Amino acid sequence: MKTHIICILIAIVVFIFDINLPLGVAGGVPYIAVVLAAMYADDKKVIIIFAVVCSLLTVLGYYTSPVGGEHWKVLLNRGLALFAILVGAVLAFRWKAANDKLAITMKSLVDNNNELKMLSMLISQVPTAIFITDKEGNIEYTNSAFNEITGFTPEEAIGKNPRILNSGKNDPSIYKEIWSTILDRKIWKGSLINSNKDGSDIHVNSLIMPITDDKGEIYHFASIGQDVSDVFTAQSKLQESEGKFKQLVESAPVCIHEIDLEGKLLSMNKAGLDMMGVSSEDEIKGMDYFSIPCKEDQRRIRNLFEKALSGTASKFDFSVSSEKNILYFSSSFVPVKTPEGEIIKVMGVSQNVTKQKIAELQIKEALKVAEDSGKVKEEFLSIISHELRTPMNGILGATELIKSFPEETKNSLEILEESGQRMSDTIENILSFIDTTKESWEITTSSFSLEDLQKFLEDKILINQKFSSNENVEILWNGWSGELTNDANIIQKIIWNILSNSLKFTKEGKIEINASLNEQDNKLTIDIIDTGCGISKNHRERIFDHFTQIDSSIRRNAEGLGLGLALTKKLTLLVGAKIELVSSEENTGSHFRLII
Repeated sequence: MKTHIICILIAIVVFIFDINLPLGVAGGVPYIAVVLAAMYADDKKVIIIFAVVCSLLTVLGYYTSPVGGEHWKVLLNRGLALFAILVGAVLAFRWKAANDKLAITMKSLVDNNNELKMLSMLISQVPTAIFITDKEGNIEYTNSAFNEITGFTPEEAIGKNPRILNSGKNDPSIYKEIWSTILDRKIWKGSLINSNKDGSDIHVNSLIMPITDDKGEIYHFASIGQDVSDVFTAQSKLQESEGKFKQLVESAPVCIHEIDLEGKLLSMNKAGLDMMGVSSEDEIKGMDYFSIPCKEDQRRIRNLFEKALSGTASKFDFSVSSEKNILYFSSSFVPVKTPEGEIIKVMGVSQNVTKQKIAELQIKEALKVAEDSGKVKEEFLSIISHELRTPMNGILGATELIKSFPEETKNSLEILEESGQRMSDTIENILSFIDTTKESWEITTSSFSLEDLQKFLEDKILINQKFSSNENVEILWNGWSGELTNDANIIQKIIWNILSNSLKFTKEGKIEINASLNEQDNKLTIDIIDTGCGISKNHRERIFDHFTQIDSSIRRNAEGLGLGLALTKKLTLLVGAKIELVSSEENTGSHFRLII
């Protein structure tokens, strides 16, 4: 601003002199000086303004200066002065433009230099190893990270080939790939195992690139490498740990499996595959997990799975129906999360507890049997008291009749005989049952004829029918001939127990007693078929149990302890025989078969 004021003052002084003195061309020279002085102004507009002002002053000086010569000379002088002012302004304007351009260029150079300094400082301080080679591959520059990671100083590395970093542990083909890529003016990315100065390995993620000029010609190569040795070591340890975990899972005796978010199986260890009866994971991948348990367990397990997807672990039991039997499992669901807490799948662990479950059921059954046994004892006492009391009352009552009414003596004696016979049979059955239970029965083997066995049974039937209301029941005998070797006494008891049962429950109709002897293998088959009341379906499986009758109440139609068939079952085991209920229908009859 000070320069502008001085220039204006000079122009005014020159104007004053020009008015008072006929300077002519020389009067324009100071104006030119003013214009040239304006070149040092901050703005090009100042040059234009000064040029216009000086031109106006020159013209004004022409009209105001005294006339002292030829007019055309004065006009020519003033015209030349204006021309000189114009040329001076143009020169000043161009000089200013050139000066501005030079200033910009200088500033740009300074800025670029600063950027290069900043870039150089950045490269030298980054923790990534960087080195630059010439186009022949010789190292020209290394940053501090390179020197620190490799152990080579700049003096040791510069001028050398990058082969000083070769550990010999990379596939040779990888170097061909690198050179092929960068000579094609492309960037190569990959992992290398380099060697530092002391010979130890460095795992590096590298980026190698060509540096080209404006024409695309390669004149340098640059390598940027990040040391990932710590990461590689951590990954190796992780892989080793995962390997041990996988080995543990594979050798575990329980089923370990993974389930995706939709309930499909992803994987399963060997124990699980064996439980599933398959040999390969491919056979179970994609299988719906909820189709494995029994139908009654599926809804409950699906609900537990939904809870696992919300982050809640759970334990549960379920059963699986196989071709042969039912298997029982104890299992659990555990959600598997990412480090961010997102659930990506569910881990399941299942253990086959079939043996434990069966043992538990057996214990429960044993407890129930023990409980039932107590009830059986109570029932036995009730029955035995009734059975012993009834014939005893008959004996005592008949005795009183004999004393008071002589004419009824015969009838009383029959009652007395029947009661005594029933008491005798009851006591004999009780003693026989006790003996078989203690396994103290002695077996006496001998040969006997089936005719004698039939005669024994006929006599027992006559006695039985004498005191019952079934004397009209028809008895049919078939095939009773030949000899058998066994314990005759036990055989008699076995057949009579079955036959007496038929007599007891058959009030009308007939009883067939068929015998078939195979002399070649000494095997006798006896079928006893009656038209009695039969046995209901619900009671057929329990007819050989202790103290069992269709009606076990005290006031039942058919008297007895319910020991007959139970005793028969035990006696058949003693002599190697077999007893079975072939068929039975209510109100139709029963068919028993004895194989001796």
